[in-house]
Amino acid sequence: MEYIYYDPITKQVEAVFNTPFLAVQSAWDAKGLQRAIVPDGMVLKTRDFKIDSVVTSGENEFVEMYSVSVNPVTEPEPSHEDIKETYRLASADEKQAMIAERMGFI
Repeated sequence: MEYIYYDPITKQVEAVFNTPFLAVQSAWDAKGLQRAIVPDGMVLKTRDFKIDSVVTSGENEFVEMYSVSVNPVTEPEPSHEDIKETYRLASADEKQAMIAERMGFI
């Protein structure tokens, strides 16, 4: 079973759980997030999607519709140390290409 926690205001998916048991996640509940069950066949990823609508059945919410998030997850920028290490290990030709790209020549 897959279920999510989402922000009830922004509808942004904040956490995804894939487990055979539906459980209360107190840390996510404490943040004021809503829990919803993801029906079989739907694929939701953390922070990549937002919830458009849910259906309530008994005490549980089920995701009915979702879409790509307005704030998709982006890869973090490499740290300054990572950039320096990559440059240090690069060949002379690679270093020239890095400099040209950085200066906007490529």
